[in-house]
Amino acid sequence: MIALIIIFVGALLCLYLGIKKQESFSIPIALFTLAAAMSVTVIQLLSKEVWPVEIKMRAGGMMLFDFSSQLFSLLLMLSLFLILLSLKPVKTMGADLLGLLMFSLCGGILLSGFTHLVMMFLGIEILSIPLYVLAGANKKYASSNEAAIKYFLMGAFSTAILLMGCAFIYGGTGSLDLEGLNKASYMMGHMNLATPLVFSGVLLILVGLLFKVAAIPFHFWSPDVYEGSPNRATVFMATIVKAAAFAGFIRLFAVGFGELKEPVWMNAVIVSSAISIILGNAAASMQTNAKRLLAYSGIAQTGYMLIAFVGVDFSDNVWNLLIYLTGYISATLVVFTIIDILDSEGKTSDLKAFEGLGVNNKGLTFALIVAMFSMIGIPLTIGFVGKYAILTAAFYVKPWLVVAALVGSAIGIGVYFNFFKYAVMSRTDNPLPKLNTTAGQKITIAFCTLVILLIGAMPMVIANFKELFF
Repeated sequence: MIALIIIFVGALLCLYLGIKKQESFSIPIALFTLAAAMSVTVIQLLSKEVWPVEIKMRAGGMMLFDFSSQLFSLLLMLSLFLILLSLKPVKTMGADLLGLLMFSLCGGILLSGFTHLVMMFLGIEILSIPLYVLAGANKKYASSNEAAIKYFLMGAFSTAILLMGCAFIYGGTGSLDLEGLNKASYMMGHMNLATPLVFSGVLLILVGLLFKVAAIPFHFWSPDVYEGSPNRATVFMATIVKAAAFAGFIRLFAVGFGELKEPVWMNAVIVSSAISIILGNAAASMQTNAKRLLAYSGIAQTGYMLIAFVGVDFSDNVWNLLIYLTGYISATLVVFTIIDILDSEGKTSDLKAFEGLGVNNKGLTFALIVAMFSMIGIPLTIGFVGKYAILTAAFYVKPWLVVAALVGSAIGIGVYFNFFKYAVMSRTDNPLPKLNTTAGQKITIAFCTLVILLIGAMPMVIANFKELFF
């Protein structure tokens, strides 16, 4: 809660102090704010107990930032810190777009710590509404305007479905807080019977959340929005929005609807997961635009993250999801930072823009290859650690789903090999020259590459770290 307030105040400062200045003036303020919020969160985590002031600041008992929510919040804040550090600021006057990013982050943090469906809904809306503006920030480009309209319309429909689900849940259980929902689902789960209102409500909420994480069959907005949006909005959607949505997703379904797992929502999640993995990778293999490829790749990665819901132990599921999200976000930030560097050189986001990258830019090429290895799940990367943990936990429950995931991974090898093919194996008479990179871009790429390799090489350190909080 303290970190949330710090970020909200920092967003206001960015807006008002940067009214008549370029955005680059307000970025140090935003970075300092995020660093302060992360420091507070780390101190809270190391104290190994929820601070009394946090409990007193609970909004009517509708939020509680426990250890899992603090870990998710820390991941979200660090992701935005790296995004602001790496991607070039806009040249227009004012810091309104920067403020929108930070306000959207506040919604993501609310999603990680809600204990009431009203607060979950507020978190989703605060997370989403700024993105409708950010997606259309490049007003002169028709593709950006198209992305904003599509995202807004699809977001409005998903919100309506989510709200209808919440209404059904209240009608069927008489409660909207997680504790009340847990008790109601416990009774229904043990009787192996869910009332039609509850059954319909859970599935409608599931549809709304599957839209937010871009899982099949609610993925159709993702490729066009990713391609048309500015790089900063796209990487924000691909990382922070997905991580925040999953934080709320697992909190609601594992705690609130945990006992309705088998009779109501488990099979729907499993089917969506399997189809997302296979079709997402298959569609990605046919793309020639890097941003569209990453959109379909993100759909496949969403399928792997949904497998985390299959495991029996809640704490293991949360931890496995956190590890996987950390690897996914790190690899995505590396790729999008390189795309933004190429964009600064006047290149398009087509895969051919990477042609000859390895000749004069060996550091960037190495980071790109490491990121792709992590996406595939090659050993000695964090992607392998996260994928192994998720699939191992699911194997004892749904072994056929693990087989489907492995088939999808085999297809995914060809997807991510495209980057390697153009960056390293392509033979061209005009390779890319030495690209100009800022200090922030170098720090982001180096940090993310280090995270991918260190956690991949020392998974036992992470396993020991888990014991501090779970």
